[in-house]
Amino acid sequence: FLALGDETTHGTAVPLTQFPYIISADLGETATHVDAGHVGRVGGAMYATPQTGRVAIAPKFVSPLQYNLVGWLFRAFDGTVSTTGAGPYTHVWSPGTSQSWTMEYAPSDAITESVDIPGCKLVEATIKWPFDGIATIETSWLGLRKTAPATKTTAVLPTANEVNGGDLTTLTLGSFNLLVIAQGVDVKLTNPQIAGGGMRRDANGRLTAEELTDGSPRMAEISVPIELTVAEWHDFHDAYVAVPNPTENDFTLVATDPSTGETLTIVVRNCSIVATAFPTVSDPSALVRVTLSLKGRADPPGGDPLWTATLVNGDAFPYQT
Repeated sequence: FLALGDETTHGTAVPLTQFPYIISADLGETATHVDAGHVGRVGGAMYATPQTGRVAIAPKFVSPLQYNLVGWLFRAFDGTVSTTGAGPYTHVWSPGTSQSWTMEYAPSDAITESVDIPGCKLVEATIKWPFDGIATIETSWLGLRKTAPATKTTAVLPTANEVNGGDLTTLTLGSFNLLVIAQGVDVKLTNPQIAGGGMRRDANGRLTAEELTDGSPRMAEISVPIELTVAEWHDFHDAYVAVPNPTENDFTLVATDPSTGETLTIVVRNCSIVATAFPTVSDPSALVRVTLSLKGRADPPGGDPLWTATLVNGDAFPYQT
């Protein structure tokens, strides 16, 4: 299993409370090398003996997107949530100060194989919405050190409540309805992190940073494969692509659980089309398949956040309990 616990103080390990289901996981580790002060000579050439520099832990995992577990994802980008209502409850997240986590990676039942990564932060998340299967989250993280857990953690997995691609009820770019022509959609949210706060050496003498801080700019990128006729494409191209200045529109995605009525809404502000392809087919009735690449403005006018995520459900607490 893989488990998360949201920290009060960056890098101070806490009990684990969130247990996302995982499809795959990879515990990456990188180490830079720096030249030591010792200088030697080989055949008349001077050289410096390298030693291990800063070490970074870079976990990656893929998880099914679930209505009842999505809170941890957006909390990682923000750290706070605005909750209103009283059944149904409306929980709203937007980019803010990133939340740091204690992460535990347990590839087996043996505690000797488990790894704790305190001070872990999410740096990138891509939500993939196929129209013929379960939606997934691909996440990339950054941590500064790893430790052995003192006690064995027992995973507490809640009832699975996956979001299916077919749950999408709204997919729009401004007033344009993408849902009828889209073949799927990916939404990538980035959260750059900078290692700072001084340096120290771990038990192996390797340099590590004390903490991670939010970098910039944060980005929201969307990829939508679409299918439409040549004539329809020309109309869309003239309205959204071929204009003198990029046309900015809000991108809105809504998924609705058909069994409970819970909804998950993601809005990316002031998106413009940054890449596409112009078809060379001359038959106006032929089908065109192109992929729209959209990017939201990092600084939307009016003080709006780059993106918001809204979950409407019957739970007063939007995270796993």
